[in-house]
Amino acid sequence: MRKNKNLMRGLLSAFAGVTLLAAFTSCEEKDYTSRMPTFAGFLIDPAAPAPNDSITITAKQLSKGTLLNGTYYQWTITDSYDSVVCTQKQELIYDHQPSDPVLGYKLAPDARTGTYKVTFYARYKFSGQGEAYSGSLTSPGLGYSGSIIGSSGATYGECNGEFTFTVQ
Repeated sequence: MRKNKNLMRGLLSAFAGVTLLAAFTSCEEKDYTSRMPTFAGFLIDPAAPAPNDSITITAKQLSKGTLLNGTYYQWTITDSYDSVVCTQKQELIYDHQPSDPVLGYKLAPDARTGTYKVTFYARYKFSGQGEAYSGSLTSPGLGYSGSIIGSSGATYGECNGEFTFTVQ
């Protein structure tokens, strides 16, 4: 009988220890902060497009965002005479599609040669608690073009970027 009591006390002590450990572990704080992605800059492929070429422009993320819900991207390309040749809008849920924003465009066969400007706008709705931020979201010197500037508040964040390329 005494042996059974000692065994029961041992089991109860072990159970209490495991329960206490679980209680401390579950009290661990989780990070519910929404953060916009940071960007390295823009990539264009091919690097020196010509009229009638299909181009791909990527806003290359350096780090992924977290706890981002509705996301809106807008791309605009203007030619060397400031004529808009392309505007594209994209809407997605960032946390389900955290890949780099990409624009695909085919230059017209009679596209003007010269310098083209690409502007990029992004708006991220936060699903967690946002933190105020303002400044550059790009890291210079990594072989990417352009810059992306962002700002955020408690419920959403925005960024604007631009770069130029030459059609030969």
